[in-house]
Amino acid sequence: MPPPTVLIPLDESAGESRVEPNAETIIRNLAHELRQPLSALESIAFYLDLMLTHEDPKTRKQLRRLRQLVQQSDWAVSNAIVTAGVTPVVLNPINLADLVADCATSWAAEHSLQVGLVRPDRFRVQLLDEEQIRGLMRNVLSFIRRGSYASIVVSASESCAELVVEAEEMLIPEHDSLAMTAIQKVVGIHRGKVSIEEGPEDARRVRVTLPFRF
Repeated sequence: MPPPTVLIPLDESAGESRVEPNAETIIRNLAHELRQPLSALESIAFYLDLMLTHEDPKTRKQLRRLRQLVQQSDWAVSNAIVTAGVTPVVLNPINLADLVADCATSWAAEHSLQVGLVRPDRFRVQLLDEEQIRGLMRNVLSFIRRGSYASIVVSASESCAELVVEAEEMLIPEHDSLAMTAIQKVVGIHRGKVSIEEGPEDARRVRVTLPFRF
């Protein structure tokens, strides 16, 4: 004989006093829940890519595409976290020119991008959140079409450092997209400015200015 069903009444007064989670808490929990399966998917795709024979290029191409989609999903989560201000800002003395060069070199190798980098021989360090600046660079470089050419110039005046990324094959997303809002958030945290400009011959240009001192 099955046990009797017990109905537990809803305590409406308790429900009214319950603290609802805010947006930051929801995003933090969502990021934690999503990154575990995304990491597992990337590991599986990498393993299958190693196990495939060279005689199966179509499947290998689809696996590479799968890994790219996993990375894009992870970027979307990271941008949401930055935009919501969930993670604390960690400022350290950073050489922006060195950081940009490292980001550009890694991205160019992974995405078949040709990059021309111009930077001064000497560059002052400034207080920056390294992870957030890396995220900013990743977002800006993701606007550039794979296999195309990009020009990156890092310069400095007495009061600020300037980063200019220009490419003909640059697709700028809507201003309220996660990538753009994350860029604006990072630049705002560093009390800088960001602008999208038209370059010569239909080229697009992203200009970021970051002050040396707050």
